[in-house]
Amino acid sequence: MSPGRILLFLVIVALSLTAIALLFPQDGIHLGKQLELRFVSKEELLAQKEKVVVDITDAQHLADSLEAIESFPDAGQVEEQIIPDPGSIKQRLEWGSNGRASLNTFFAHLDSLTLTGGSMRIMHYGDSQIEADRMTSYLRDKFQRYFGGRGPGLVPVISFSNPAGIKVTTQGNWEQYGLFGNLSGKGMTFGPLFSFASMCKQPADSAMLDTTLSASAAFQAGSALYSNGRSFNRVRVFYSNSDPDATITLEAGGEQMVRSLDTSHTMFTMPLGSFANTLSFTVQGNASTHIQGVSLESQSGVVVDNIPLRGSSGTIFTQGSRRMLADAYRAMGVDMFILQFGGNVMPYIEDEQACINYGNWFASQIKYLKSIRPDAVFIVIGPSDMSTKIGTEYVTYPLLPNVRDALRKAALQSGAAYFDLFEAMGGENSMQAWVNADPPLAAPDYTHFSSRGARLMGEMFYEALMSEYHQYKSDNGR
Repeated sequence: MSPGRILLFLVIVALSLTAIALLFPQDGIHLGKQLELRFVSKEELLAQKEKVVVDITDAQHLADSLEAIESFPDAGQVEEQIIPDPGSIKQRLEWGSNGRASLNTFFAHLDSLTLTGGSMRIMHYGDSQIEADRMTSYLRDKFQRYFGGRGPGLVPVISFSNPAGIKVTTQGNWEQYGLFGNLSGKGMTFGPLFSFASMCKQPADSAMLDTTLSASAAFQAGSALYSNGRSFNRVRVFYSNSDPDATITLEAGGEQMVRSLDTSHTMFTMPLGSFANTLSFTVQGNASTHIQGVSLESQSGVVVDNIPLRGSSGTIFTQGSRRMLADAYRAMGVDMFILQFGGNVMPYIEDEQACINYGNWFASQIKYLKSIRPDAVFIVIGPSDMSTKIGTEYVTYPLLPNVRDALRKAALQSGAAYFDLFEAMGGENSMQAWVNADPPLAAPDYTHFSSRGARLMGEMFYEALMSEYHQYKSDNGR
């Protein structure tokens, strides 16, 4: 082919591409709900758009400093609390009506722990952003090293993602049921984990159940946990759907307990004479007992639970058993609920009204939990920045700020506090900077934090909470 023909061909191709770019819809062509055709826009083709670069230098410096100063004190050692500089708090807690009053009650209880040998509990619920103990592990370590306490808290027998550092092995035909993810749980009774492990698969006819069922599980807290989280001296077992003949045999720290799973109760406690890092148990009975969860904790100090609800938008709490939740929260003495949700609605939410509806729905969940545990503190952590690919660039989901605003309104109007994770990261389009940081602060899915980023977010939240704590102490002359 002659040079002239080659040039003519290239000109025709260029003109054709330009024509397509000018005529092709900017938001693409949608072929059903799952398929979308996109073409480079005329702006991208003819004029390079200015990229918005979010400066996260301060966040990177903080992440570096956390790694540099991070220490692992001996288990059980209580350190002196460092008072944060108010000017260094990047993102503060926001409060609605009556929020500070409940927080002051929480702080008064926190203050008393080292003097009275009492205990308190913080339950961290969230979506997959907190799986593998992300954020929670850092908060747990901070609370336990400064205010006392041991153990990883409430854990399931079977889980999508067990807390990092907890090795769980099972024997027998355990089956998981739940209200989130792709689990089956319609018409079943759920406690504080909103899932349970059943000794056998549920048959269509309960008369088909074997008369001699047996299953076991073993838990080992490993070195991946912070030092205080690796051992415990109290075990709690939450259960349901038992029968009068069901028994459970537990072994921990060289001690053994055999107990009947009384149908009139849903929980029992096994105190230990010394700290242990392993627990094993075997359940036997004539019906498929449901193990709602096992708590590995200390008899004093702070316990912080990591409860990830994969795929959930935080709107399943009203589907739990009110009686079982009330009994469990009361027995454990839950003082604070941290609810971290919002990310899972982003790929599906379509307009501003849907954001408002989601906020109203979430507010009903807070009110439901408050009706069960009215004296507890509630803090909502909103969604982080999340990116979707539009054209050739990763940008913040267009409706993410609307979802953030809806959750903030739900929290503040329900008497809860709000922590803005989106702004703490740097706001719009900050996720791209977190992914590209060296080392990365977020995963290449442009949604989840890396372990380093999760630790940084845990520090930002903890510092915001402790800033309020030290203000409380100052106001009360302590």
